[in-house]
Amino acid sequence: MTDTTSKLILAFLEDHPEANPGDVDELCTLHPESASELRAVLTAHRIVDSAIPPLDLDPGSALLRPSRWAASKVAPLARAHRQQDIGDFHLLRLIGRGGMGEVWEAEQVSLRRRVALKLILPERVSDESLALFAREARAAGRLSHPDIVALHGNGEADGFHWIAMELVDNACTLKDSIDVLRQAEQLPRDYFEQVATSIERVAQALAYAHSAGIIHRDIKPQNILITAAGAPKLVDFGLARIVEETVLSQTGDVRGTYAYMSPEQVEARRGTIDERTDIFSLGVVLYEMLALQRPFVGDTTHQIAHQILVVDPTPPDEIRSKVPGDLAVICGKAMDKDPERRYGSMAELAADLSRYLASKPILAKPPTTLQRTTKWVKRNPTKSVAAGVAAGAMVVISWLGLVAVDNAKQAETNAQLAEEQRAEAEQRAVELEQVVRFQEEQLSGIEVPSMGMGIHRRLLEGARATWERVTLEEEVLGRRALELEELVAVTDFTGIALNSLDEHVFAGALEALADFDGPPLVRAHLLQTVANTLRELGLMKRAEAPQEEALEIRRKELGNEDPKTLSSIYNSGILLTHLNRTEEAEQLHREALEVRRLQSDEVAQVASLNGLTSFLLKHGRFEEAEELLLEALEICRRTPQDHAVGLRVSTGSMGSALAELLRIEEAEVYMRKAVELARSSPKRDTNEYLQEAINNLAWFLNFRARTENSRSLNEEAVELFEEVLAISRHDRGNQHYLTLRFMRNLGVTYLTIDNLEKAEPLLQEGLKLSRRTLGSGHSDTLSFLGNMGDLREAQGRLDEAETYLREAVEIGQRTCAPDDQNLPYLMNSLAKVLLTRDKLDEAVHIYEEALSAFKRALHPGHPHITSAQDMLDYAIEMKARSELESANKLEAGNER
Repeated sequence: MTDTTSKLILAFLEDHPEANPGDVDELCTLHPESASELRAVLTAHRIVDSAIPPLDLDPGSALLRPSRWAASKVAPLARAHRQQDIGDFHLLRLIGRGGMGEVWEAEQVSLRRRVALKLILPERVSDESLALFAREARAAGRLSHPDIVALHGNGEADGFHWIAMELVDNACTLKDSIDVLRQAEQLPRDYFEQVATSIERVAQALAYAHSAGIIHRDIKPQNILITAAGAPKLVDFGLARIVEETVLSQTGDVRGTYAYMSPEQVEARRGTIDERTDIFSLGVVLYEMLALQRPFVGDTTHQIAHQILVVDPTPPDEIRSKVPGDLAVICGKAMDKDPERRYGSMAELAADLSRYLASKPILAKPPTTLQRTTKWVKRNPTKSVAAGVAAGAMVVISWLGLVAVDNAKQAETNAQLAEEQRAEAEQRAVELEQVVRFQEEQLSGIEVPSMGMGIHRRLLEGARATWERVTLEEEVLGRRALELEELVAVTDFTGIALNSLDEHVFAGALEALADFDGPPLVRAHLLQTVANTLRELGLMKRAEAPQEEALEIRRKELGNEDPKTLSSIYNSGILLTHLNRTEEAEQLHREALEVRRLQSDEVAQVASLNGLTSFLLKHGRFEEAEELLLEALEICRRTPQDHAVGLRVSTGSMGSALAELLRIEEAEVYMRKAVELARSSPKRDTNEYLQEAINNLAWFLNFRARTENSRSLNEEAVELFEEVLAISRHDRGNQHYLTLRFMRNLGVTYLTIDNLEKAEPLLQEGLKLSRRTLGSGHSDTLSFLGNMGDLREAQGRLDEAETYLREAVEIGQRTCAPDDQNLPYLMNSLAKVLLTRDKLDEAVHIYEEALSAFKRALHPGHPHITSAQDMLDYAIEMKARSELESANKLEAGNER
């Protein structure tokens, strides 16, 4: 048997624990070159009958069943490796075989009853399989429901671990039934009522299981038996999750049949596997029964997983026109990729099916076009697509605006249609507002580093795919891939992504807005959204014009005291701060604050206080910042439930301000409180704030530990950095730019406490990943280079330290923005090494450049400028001493 055939068979057996002829035929069709070998091995392994029984069209059945199913579709295996009796059980007939064990019809001698006896195959016994087996027994043992196969007992005898279950005579699986139905020329008249009845019963059974704390996690047609009377019975709790148990339900445990998994199972998300996972899987089963085809298909599990995560299947009533629309809607709601949009419980799904069967209105509603588009964009992992859709939304907005204007003109000229046009114009206005909000949401979600990582990944994958098509040998493939990776390592993919967005999305968006002939306030909303996004992406100059126009329109149309005008004033202040138009920025921040102080909207007032505080902290005006933060905190403490976000921001900012003022003990109180607030928040959107708060507290403790020489503070700082790195690794993966940032912080912390052994692998790994995913020109990569220089200096390897730091400075001088504070820090580190190596002239020159860079980036009087000036003065003094010593030596030599 070839290696290829072996791999295909192993994968097939994993995905098809109860194979039928159709499954084997499908595999052989996909791999004709191995068909004969595959068919022979699989037929021998499964002993699959070649014939499928004919349909039983008994109208009294709750579901169609193949007739004469008493004849087993799986013949008994030779018993050479099985004894006739196992403990109290006498084996009669092999019913089925799965990946881990066998199920036999057996007689329990002491009770004279026939049971289904599940055994673990001896060759599959392991700690994991025994744990899963025991969990299945515990889960099934809790349940007693007419539509769930009952557990009679479990134990071990004669070296076999067993579970004794209710024997369902003459049963077939729902999968067998669906396979037969696919071949039917036409379905019975009441077929869809039968489907609804059966799924409603399964949903009721699962609702009962959920109430007992059991999540099935492996709902699929193979695990639903159809009795001789046509009733469904749920079976196989081998992958069940018992809610109060966590040991066997760790993140990353991806088990089950991919075609029926929920998105959260595919992604193995922490803490999201709950009853809504079963709802999704049962929705997939309902879809397959309605359409008689699976919603998610592919040649590989990877392709199926991709479809589950990002592809909406064709509605079943578009595949089979006779599928009732209400059942298609129920199915769609159950299969929503967002758990929050599915039915809230299995009981709710069962209730909607009951309403359908009683000819009552169902509660589920079909999604609108806008909702479908929004959901699609949210699922898309590459934020560049979000930007593309946002640009497409611009076109829709323009069309809607023109239609609204055109309708208004017609209403003025045609009195008979006035009322109709008014109603239509109102509807267009609602649609327009929906699209504007949609566009705002998508633009705010653009993440340029992730987009750059995607470009980098696709470049390497595309090259490899091209080489594979020309059938290069694996060794050559590997060598070429390594060469390409080294070649592109110096590329700033984040910069490429940003430039692409600027050129192909935002330039076009602004051009479209220039021609927008809709309502002025809609135009202002769009301009403000685009300006905010450009600012957040770092395209400050590009954001300037739309920001100014948005503010101008709102001042004119709404006045200076309207909340939307104040929002534009606030955002203008933030942008002008970045553009170093300091006086104008402060004036706008104070204008917004003064107006909001006179209004009753305290949430907006706290936002303005925090905005002005951020400006003051950036410019080193810490005492003024403290005064405003006290005002913000006083508002938040009066009604904390209304100010959750403002309280978190104000608390963290106060900690930073007090730290800068060297009021260490007070600062620590606020920083710890900021972490506490983030940890206690039930909302998911605080996770990023939690990481920021932990990171800030860790840096603070690291600083305090250095000044106080405190080992306990050092240890706590390391624990916090390790925690935030672990959270980010889980949430984002190892190559995300924020994960790399936290990795660097932990490495630098080890460096500051002289734990060089732990610092080195972290910084080396981070630099390698940062070069590969972000590019050598990215500011984070430059920081890693600087950190490696600091590490080598601490190790006394000054020549290597200089090499790292020179590379960082040279790249930074080409790529960094004028106000980037990272470059002068790198310059200072390089100058320090040069000073140590007695390269005094160059050290002074670089210290001078660093001071100039700090002055460009920071407000006059900022502490960093003072520190840079001190370093330069010290270098000048060292140079003067050296020159004096050299002169003295020269004079002494002349005298001799």
